[in-house]
Amino acid sequence: MSRFRKNEADYTESEKVLISVSASIMEIVWETDKVEWTVYPVDASNPYTGAVKSVRSGVFDSSTGNSDFLSTILPCMVLFTAIKTNDKLLSQCEASIKLALTKSPDSVLGNYLAGILYEKKGDYKTSELYLKKAYDKSSDTMQICILYSKVLSTNGKNELASKVVKSVSSSMINDIQVLKQSAYIAYQNNELDQAEDYVARVLQQTPNDLEFVLFRAKIFIQKKDYIHAVSLLDMYGRQNDKDLEYLLLRAKVQLDWSKNVAAATETVEKALKLYPDSEEALMLAAKISSMTDSPVAGKYADELADTVLKKNPENTTALLYALDGLIQRKNWS
Repeated sequence: MSRFRKNEADYTESEKVLISVSASIMEIVWETDKVEWTVYPVDASNPYTGAVKSVRSGVFDSSTGNSDFLSTILPCMVLFTAIKTNDKLLSQCEASIKLALTKSPDSVLGNYLAGILYEKKGDYKTSELYLKKAYDKSSDTMQICILYSKVLSTNGKNELASKVVKSVSSSMINDIQVLKQSAYIAYQNNELDQAEDYVARVLQQTPNDLEFVLFRAKIFIQKKDYIHAVSLLDMYGRQNDKDLEYLLLRAKVQLDWSKNVAAATETVEKALKLYPDSEEALMLAAKISSMTDSPVAGKYADELADTVLKKNPENTTALLYALDGLIQRKNWS
């Protein structure tokens, strides 16, 4: 925008449209950056402002004509505003993004939107390729750093993910999203003290963030600091005592610290009732049954482990629990 800034009277209508559209891109996509230029009223009867208006309503505008890069890519910003991203919407965006990138292959916006699209589709390898292109062009942009590091982490590249999130601009280093992503990566790298520091900084800004109250409890449990973990679990449980991760953490504390097998059994049975397909809940139940030679939620260790093994036959821990259960029940064959 700075490259063609001039007096208002000297702008053409097309330039005013470009100014307006550029401001909209910043507001929708790069929301942490401020729009530092004046936006002028423009005629709404053009494909560019029309596409932006549709995006703000959560609608993909297929009437832009796709005559140039902007008219092709603008409707895809609906990935930020749509209440639900169903398969039809993702297909529309995919076709438009691919076409837009043939017109401008190095576009930060185009590659970033492609990264978002494939991340939403669960194709993390393809997402990583596009996000790398966006990151290489704009390595200090917070939104790119956050998503790229998440995808890298998902793809098992935690060291690079940590490097990427740390490259965010210094003005954004204390942004809550940056702190959160830094906490996740540090935890995955088993850097528990560093993860706890990031989590504490998040909770200083948002003390009622239940997700991070539970995350801090999880870190304390990993560090075997059960006293602090229990107080955080109590705090979380007063707000939501049906969350799966909360129930699993509570059961682990009851089992490993309190040595209260009966309470742990009751808690994991509650988890299985609410989340009968949870592999983590089934595994914890199998562990307790294996330890006690008693059924949990009406099933023995081998029966609980068998449910896991049907989905993941290579789970060696589940195989061991199944073996324990079969031996306890004298099922020698």
